Amino acid sequence: MNIAKSRHSTPESYVRRTYRLLEKSGLVSSSVRMVETDLHILAPLDVTEKVMLLVSQIRSEIEKYIKKNPEFQDSLVPLPLDKSAPGVVRKMLKAGCDIGVGPMASVAGAIAEEVGLGLANQGINDIIVENGGDIYISRVKEAVISIFAGNSPLSEKIGIKLSEKQMPCGICCSSGTIGHSLSLGQADAVVVTAPSTPLADAAATSIGNEVKKNTPGSMKNALEKAKQQNELREHIDNADEWIFLSCLPWMNFTALTNPHGGPDDCIPRISWGQLHDQGSKWMIPVGIQVHHALMDGIHVGKFYEALAQSIATGFKGS
Repeated sequence: MNIAKSRHSTPESYVRRTYRLLEKSGLVSSSVRMVETDLHILAPLDVTEKVMLLVSQIRSEIEKYIKKNPEFQDSLVPLPLDKSAPGVVRKMLKAGCDIGVGPMASVAGAIAEEVGLGLANQGINDIIVENGGDIYISRVKEAVISIFAGNSPLSEKIGIKLSEKQMPCGICCSSGTIGHSLSLGQADAVVVTAPSTPLADAAATSIGNEVKKNTPGSMKNALEKAKQQNELREHIDNADEWIFLSCLPWMNFTALTNPHGGPDDCIPRISWGQLHDQGSKWMIPVGIQVHHALMDGIHVGKFYEALAQSIATGFKGS
C-alpha cells in the first residue's frame, strides 16, 4: 500500500538526495529505504537494523489504519481526532487539525520523529533522522541545518542554527520544485521548525501551498499564513536568540531602515533584496541594522566578511 503523501501534480524536477553527502555532524551515517520511506540517520553508531525494524512497525500501523479508514490517505482537509488510532496516526491527525491540512501532509515528519523516539528509547540520544527533507533532531550540542533548495541560488547558503535547549524538535521543508511529495505551491523551499516534527511538516506544506510564481501577493499570503500558526510559537518563545529577517526579491536597494520597538529593542534586522546579474558577477543587496550598545562597526564588518565567504564557498551544515 502506498502511504507517500498524495500527489496530484508533478514537480518541475526531481533531485537525488546528494545533500546527504554534505553533512559534518561527526556521527555515523545509516540509510534505510522501505517502499516510499527513504531515511538518512545520523547517530553515534550504525543503526540500520534497528531502524529497519522501527520503520516496518511504524508503516504497518499507518497502513492498517488506512485500510480501515481510506479517507486518511487522500484527504486534503483535517480529519477528526481518533483516540483509538495508533500513536503515530494520532500525531498526524492532530497536526492536520492544528494547521488545517490533511493528515498525510505530515507523514514524512511523523515517521522521522517516531524513528528518532524509538532509537532514544533504546538509549541512543544523539540523533538526526532525515526523511526526504523532513528532520527529527535531538543532538547533545548546537547544530546548524543547511537548507537545500534545488537550483535556487540560495541553496546550501542559508542555515538554521538550533541550540541544545531547542532540541529535540522537528525541522521540515516543503518544496514545489524538488522531490515527489504533493505541494500546491511553487516554492523552492519553505522551512519550519516546531517542537513536533509532524506539526512542522504540516505547517511547511500549508505555507508552501501559498507560494505561486508570477502571482502578485502570494509571498505576502504565505508570510501571513505563517504568522497565523500559533501552534508554532512555543518553539519561537523558547529560543534564546532572535533575528528578524526580511527578503525583498523584487527590488534592489542601497539602504534600508527597519522600525524598532524602542531603546531596549536589541534584535538585529537583516534584509536582502533582488539577486541580479551585473556583467561578470552576481550582486545581491544585504542590509543589517543592530543596536550600537551591543556591537560596533567591527562586528558588522565581520558579519559581511563571513557572509561573503559563505556565499563564495557554499554553506555547509553540521
